[in-house]
Amino acid sequence: MVQLAGRPLEADDYARWRERKLRRGQISTAPVLAPGRYALVLVAIEPATTGQFTRHGAGSHLTPPTVGEFRPTVEPTVALAATLASWLELFGRPVALAPPLLHTGQRWRVADLGHQWPLAPYQS
Repeated sequence: MVQLAGRPLEADDYARWRERKLRRGQISTAPVLAPGRYALVLVAIEPATTGQFTRHGAGSHLTPPTVGEFRPTVEPTVALAATLASWLELFGRPVALAPPLLHTGQRWRVADLGHQWPLAPYQS
């Protein structure tokens, strides 16, 4: 069982995130964004730690973050769906997913992407 959560980051925010994670050894690699792009950082966490993750940014990460790169015209929900598809391909085995979370504004929200999910959505 997995809870996925995606956060769009503008180029400057992503560069800071990337530098901090690499410096702390929390990731071994992360792409450098092409000019004029934004990143969607997707993390896979244990569903039991979703509340802690949404409040404090900490949770039990199951895999390294997956980063998608997008033009500014791509809506964050579409970026989330594309990055989620990449994560599923990289994960490479069957998994039960809860509806993903998307960070918009100053909060996390459930983004069902018009799909029926095997697990119940996160309730804050």
